[in-house]
Amino acid sequence: MARRKTDGKRERILEAAVKVFARKGYFAAKVSEIARKAGVADGTIYLYFRNKEDILVCLFDQAMAEYLERARRDVQAAVGAPDRLLAMAAQHLSGLGSNRDLAVVFQVELRQSTKFMERFTASCLQDYFALLNTSSRRDNETGRFVPTSPAKS
Repeated sequence: MARRKTDGKRERILEAAVKVFARKGYFAAKVSEIARKAGVADGTIYLYFRNKEDILVCLFDQAMAEYLERARRDVQAAVGAPDRLLAMAAQHLSGLGSNRDLAVVFQVELRQSTKFMERFTASCLQDYFALLNTSSRRDNETGRFVPTSPAKS
């Protein structure tokens, strides 16, 4: 029988993981601490995730998917490359600014995991960089958004 995704346990586990990772650090955090914070039994974690790294991966995937969805919507509504880039920056800052623990996990914990960053630089982040590139390139082709050359000294 398939697991029901509607019971909210998976989301509670992810929310708890963000808090535990932010306070203890990814490497010092224990799955049992995440389970306790989420209000589930230790074994319940493994119904939804393979291991602690899988939890971190899912956090990143979910946060990036949500960010990209909002950013694409805002970028599409913006006129001109500067406004599109500002929309992306605003989404980035408001997303992480509204959740300090998530910001800590992204800015501290993810950077400490070389293996993790190598894995996701090649996949998930490509969508982010593609949106960034498209946002700046459209007007660059028409000459409305042309990068300036560095000043000569």
